[in-house]
Amino acid sequence: HGVNLRAQPPELAEAADPTAAFRSYFEDLRRGATRNTDLKLVLVGNGRVGKTTLKHCLVHGVPPPEPIRERTHGIDATTLGWPAGGEEFRVTIWDLAGQEIYHTMHRFLLHPRVVFLLLWAEETEETDPRELHPVSYWLDLIGQLGSGSVTILVKTQIDRGQKHGTRPPELVGVEDPVVAEAAVSAAQGRGIGALRETISEEIVRFRDRWGYLLPTSWLAVRAEVERLRDSGHRELPFAQFEQLCTVHDARHPRILADYLGQSGFLFYRPGHFGDRLILDQDWLLERIYAVFDPRSQIRQRILRAGGSLFADDTASVWPDHDPHERQVFLGFLTGAELAFHVEGSDPAEYVVPALLPEAPPPFRPGTGSDDLWLEVRFGTLHRALIERLIVRLSGMSPHRRWWRDGIDIEAPDRSWQASVEAWWERNALRVHIHPLRASPGGATTQRQVAASLLRLIRSTLPGAEPVIAGSLDGVVYIDLEKLEQARVAGNPRCVDRSGQVCDVAHFAALPTRAELERAGGENLIPEERPMTAEPQKLRIFVSYAHEDKELKKVLMKRLEGIARSHPIESWDDSKILAGTLVHEEILKGLNAADITLLLISPDFVTSDYCWTQEMEIALQQYEREGKLPVPIIVRRTPEWHEAKIGQHLALPKDGRWLTAWPSPDDFWGEVEEGLRDLIRDLMEKRGIPPKRY
Repeated sequence: HGVNLRAQPPELAEAADPTAAFRSYFEDLRRGATRNTDLKLVLVGNGRVGKTTLKHCLVHGVPPPEPIRERTHGIDATTLGWPAGGEEFRVTIWDLAGQEIYHTMHRFLLHPRVVFLLLWAEETEETDPRELHPVSYWLDLIGQLGSGSVTILVKTQIDRGQKHGTRPPELVGVEDPVVAEAAVSAAQGRGIGALRETISEEIVRFRDRWGYLLPTSWLAVRAEVERLRDSGHRELPFAQFEQLCTVHDARHPRILADYLGQSGFLFYRPGHFGDRLILDQDWLLERIYAVFDPRSQIRQRILRAGGSLFADDTASVWPDHDPHERQVFLGFLTGAELAFHVEGSDPAEYVVPALLPEAPPPFRPGTGSDDLWLEVRFGTLHRALIERLIVRLSGMSPHRRWWRDGIDIEAPDRSWQASVEAWWERNALRVHIHPLRASPGGATTQRQVAASLLRLIRSTLPGAEPVIAGSLDGVVYIDLEKLEQARVAGNPRCVDRSGQVCDVAHFAALPTRAELERAGGENLIPEERPMTAEPQKLRIFVSYAHEDKELKKVLMKRLEGIARSHPIESWDDSKILAGTLVHEEILKGLNAADITLLLISPDFVTSDYCWTQEMEIALQQYEREGKLPVPIIVRRTPEWHEAKIGQHLALPKDGRWLTAWPSPDDFWGEVEEGLRDLIRDLMEKRGIPPKRY
């Protein structure tokens, strides 16, 4: 097409099918294009380094009238126009909380081709040594989570004195990805103008990284989605998003939704959030951050429960939200690998690794002569890595042996056990593999387990190249590459990790790194745990006239029977608690429903509320989102089918009312059979698995 591939949206390469994504992009590009001018400016650094004060200066042009003492908990984002190089960019400035408890979540806000302002100061008011990370820690985090980005190093709080220049001593003479440096006192407004000029220069200098072409149709859909968000819409069903794409001639809605999600414009992951797009990221993140906020009661509650959150408790955790919204929050926690659902738990249990107990379990894998230890060392070990590994390995820990810094696992056939835990003082993961029974292929199995775990670690933190050392006793470790070099050179001696000279022959049973990477056979560790929340359910709303209350009770009994074999959740106005607003609760139930059952009778037709409100909402939902309104003819109701609802298939299928059947059981049996068919069909379309007994 004569277009530079490197100047295209990088998110397309992250799509499930990159080839289809690029093909769709170029097809839509032919019909009109505009250069992207949206950009993220992300402020990162330790707590109390001055990010919030600097953001105020960049947004308002002046320091805040009073010193900002309150910590940022979570995120704070502001969008504004930013002139640079004769163009007007739309820049969203993100202030990310510096406390380590939030770092795991930040990876969902860090995307390729972002401008980072990495703040550091010689002195701050932070007193907790655990929160005083070196600048190299943040550079490593940016490199892992924001590849392709631009980093500007900003020294802050220069009014407190300056012993060093704009670079901290640890970076002097060290090669790093920093493209520019600045020094400011945001509290006094010093250096802000120069910093703005530096930011503008870098935006222009690296323009090709974000100034790619976007199809006009994509921009039109994005503008419409933004309008919906600004008017108060928090979510958008994918069916409605498809309609927007049709209106604006964007031919591949899944590709466009994937791009908008990957670029950070909204949250979208196929199969999550009930196949909806989350438009209001702040709304969702505020509820999620509340789980981790040290000040919140939610966090304290989960800590007291040993890191567990139960589905039955979510109504009190998020009291101002309906069941659908609470399911969205749980779906984000699991889909983002901030929590995992314990398979088979009833009530459903979710474990949050960041809030697990600090102490390891009392019973750990044993040791033996055939054991193998690995030290997987990084430049900086981030807590996010161990937490994600706990999530991904949780399905292999049947005895729930997980804690804040690690997890013990075992083979399904109990042929081996292993542990993976953080070794903070060495910036490493410590892996221990312990065979439980001898086998002719014992060494091969050890290497397969080790190779599988290393593949999992790499897939969890792509792009990282750790140094790997091995040990036969868990005490003396030797770098596997150095061991291989000594073997190839025929050297009888080598230096271990502690600097001591040792015999190469002592490590004869250790595999080399190359041997681990070449290890074939079955992958014994799943590289990604299925990121599912509580098993997805279809929600059914029952609309009826109160004169038909007894008939409604019979229907609810039938639905209870269906629920034993199908993942459904039924709702009617009897679920409304005393003291709540009836109309609002009914609207919540209707809006959350996938299927609305309408008990048609003369009283239903003459009820203004049933006929003109509940039924009308059900019909509108069908037109907008494809949700199913299902009329059930419980009493003879002449000419009901001439209304708009008459265009929909009724139950029983021949439209005969209850007393026209030989017996009530015949009538309700036919209704139940029809409902089961509808539910199975909808489950198949939504990809919802059958309920397990």
